[in-house]
Amino acid sequence: MENKTVKELFSEVLKKGKSYHSPHVSFKMLHMPSIGKSSFYFVVSGKVIKKAVKRNLFKRRGRSIAKSSGVKPGYVGAFFAKKGAGTLEYDKFKTEVLDLLQKAKLLAK
Repeated sequence: MENKTVKELFSEVLKKGKSYHSPHVSFKMLHMPSIGKSSFYFVVSGKVIKKAVKRNLFKRRGRSIAKSSGVKPGYVGAFFAKKGAGTLEYDKFKTEVLDLLQKAKLLAK
């Protein structure tokens, strides 16, 4: 299969992906064996977290958690911040992200 752009992968996840929810984060994922290594996107609206610094912190933390969690290869996922996500402590945020990955059966463990 040919290489897809990030925009194409993301739109495919939004159209065909399976959804999972937690109190502060939603997750949509799609199995795409052709991509090899799994990749995840973090989406935060300016309405949910007002300051760009906090939005970027949320995304950096999320990518770090997803990368270090030992996810199976061949998946594309998108995490969406819900109202109240900006006030989450790191430990609670990590727990929610890992719970969503566990619900989706993406953790290799």
